[in-house]
Amino acid sequence: MSSTGPEAGQLAEWKPPSLEVDVQPREASVGDTIEYRITLVHPEDVAVRLPATPKLDPYELNGLEHDSRPVEGGIEERWVLKLGVYHLEETDVPELALEVVTPEGPARLTLPPQRVLLKTHIQGDASRAEPRALAPPTDVYVEDYTLLYAGGGLLALLLLALLGWGAWRRYRARPKKAPPPPPPLPLEVRTRQAIEALQARRLLEAGRHREYFFELSEILRGYLGERFGFEALECTTTELLERLRDRPTPGLDYARLERFLHLADQVKFARYVPTPAECSEALDAAVAVVEETTAAFQRAQAAARERATKEAAA
Repeated sequence: MSSTGPEAGQLAEWKPPSLEVDVQPREASVGDTIEYRITLVHPEDVAVRLPATPKLDPYELNGLEHDSRPVEGGIEERWVLKLGVYHLEETDVPELALEVVTPEGPARLTLPPQRVLLKTHIQGDASRAEPRALAPPTDVYVEDYTLLYAGGGLLALLLLALLGWGAWRRYRARPKKAPPPPPPLPLEVRTRQAIEALQARRLLEAGRHREYFFELSEILRGYLGERFGFEALECTTTELLERLRDRPTPGLDYARLERFLHLADQVKFARYVPTPAECSEALDAAVAVVEETTAAFQRAQAAARERATKEAAA
């Protein structure tokens, strides 16, 4: 089969100074790739080219390498055509015509067919070969990891369940956050409750006057110190009265408080036994101090709020 095209017969045949053509390997099997190697030397004023689409049927061109270099006597050109063997018939690589341009005009260089032997796996005379009988079924052992995978999955689920259970137990065992304590009761409410609790113990009926006046005096002193802002429980009676005299004490009946404190000191320290009337007067005095100073304090707070509202409105 010629690769020169319809006008190939009109071109003169050109002979290079040096030419080598080779195919490697010379024996090939279906699916192999062989190399068609062309090496030639030509003068510098001559150009040699492969056809744009070399026709090498039934071989298939899978790749092409080309290089050139100056040598003594001209230019050395080298081509390596990688041909795929995909046919079943033994066929030579067909002749190949290279395109040549000389100072005298175009020419061609025809490369002869190259012998290639096609190897087969049929021994003896292929024309007499007969298909072999089908072999009986053969057991094929395939490793099956299904149970291993299933066991691993169950183990992972069990581990997750244990981790979740442990987290739940830690959550349940965490210390409970104590609820915030309720806001403290107002001072006057706490004081009245303390007086009522003292009365409920019925110390006077039991003749325990000294203990009763000790506790009633402490309740009233604690109230006065917290209401007017000083430490009253550590004061003597004289110091307590001086502290109260030195500061504003709205609503406080100073004379009535003084009488109560002196009676309480007599019962506590002089072992004086008060009469029932004195006990009743002492209780009334303590309650009056709490109520009157509380009322004055609340009036002062209301007036302060009213002034603040007026100032904000202005």
